[in-house]
Amino acid sequence: HSHDYNIYFSLLVGLSHCYNLGNIILPSSVTSIGESAFEGCRYLTSLPNLDNVTSIGKKAFNNCDCFTEVTLPDSVTSVGSYFVYNYSSLTSIVFSNNITELPGYCVFNLGALTSLTLPLNLTTIKAYAIYFCNNLTNIIYPGTIAQWNNITKESSCFRNIGTTIVHCSDGDVSI
Repeated sequence: HSHDYNIYFSLLVGLSHCYNLGNIILPSSVTSIGESAFEGCRYLTSLPNLDNVTSIGKKAFNNCDCFTEVTLPDSVTSVGSYFVYNYSSLTSIVFSNNITELPGYCVFNLGALTSLTLPLNLTTIKAYAIYFCNNLTNIIYPGTIAQWNNITKESSCFRNIGTTIVHCSDGDVSI
């Protein structure tokens, strides 16, 4: 059984391991999702409305296994390590275009992930940012090949994934 809750804070930090948590309604006053805020909330079926959220902390949605897709609005400018980690049903991620850095282990151990859309304003991809996503076959970068080539990519930033191609707006590049 899952339950719905309304949240009334500006920084959300303390709902981890609420196994029966179903849907979340966030007021516009919530601008940051803290570390491990929803970790282990296994029945949370989708992200709450994040239109006013600018940052999402480390492990914020770790082990929320009911998600099938994640789309971050352009209000989000940063995500922490293990942003999406250890999901068996997540097939698609679309990052906010205003995120500039993907931290290490940002997208990690997602067996069903097939599609990943990277941020347009991305400047840095840290080591192991996209890791152990063996079925990932479609990586989309909305910018040009020249913009892609200007992104700092640390060693092993893409590791154990199912593709070696990134689709840019003007062609494909190997990774």
